[in-house]
Amino acid sequence: MGIRFNIPTVAMGPAALPLLGNEGRNTLTGPGLVDLDVSLSKNIPIPRITETFKAQFRADFFNIINRANFTSPNDNRAITDSLGNPIPFAVAITLTNTPSRQLQFSVKLSW
Repeated sequence: MGIRFNIPTVAMGPAALPLLGNEGRNTLTGPGLVDLDVSLSKNIPIPRITETFKAQFRADFFNIINRANFTSPNDNRAITDSLGNPIPFAVAITLTNTPSRQLQFSVKLSW
């Protein structure tokens, strides 16, 4: 626990970006993150080779519901340039946090 000081900063000069509104900090939340991974496996003992020989068949499904988890538009904070002209596609969300659905099949032999 500590003491917080709210020290306002003022940007001066032509490089100052025009900010719109007076909304408080952290009042908006970005898109949520939902990811469901599933794994199925089957162990099969094979006593013909040796007593401890086993085969495992496995299927892994990553992001099985195939949901697009978009990133927050953190790098696009300004929506106008220094002259007040709107920046095209300033708040466009084009990247995702997680990849699309992926399947992986594998066989493991142990003895």
